Amino acid sequence: PQRSPGSGGVVVEKIRPREVDDGFEWYCPKCWALVHRVEVNVQNIVADLPPLFESFYKGNRQCPSCGAVHPGRG
Repeated sequence: PQRSPGSGGVVVEKIRPREVDDGFEWYCPKCWALVHRVEVNVQNIVADLPPLFESFYKGNRQCPSCGAVHPGRG
């Protein structure tokens, strides 16, 4: 999650079977349409997530609905 400086956040996760995939979605900040979704079986958050985010940042971030480009890292 991205937060403003000085803010806090809480992540709550349930214990789930090892074979359950996680879904990550990015939405258009202009019209809220889905821009990108990926599913992955996360076993190591430090190793598994950075490549997903980098792929999105370097890829096509154009909204299929309104044409706006997602800012990426913002």
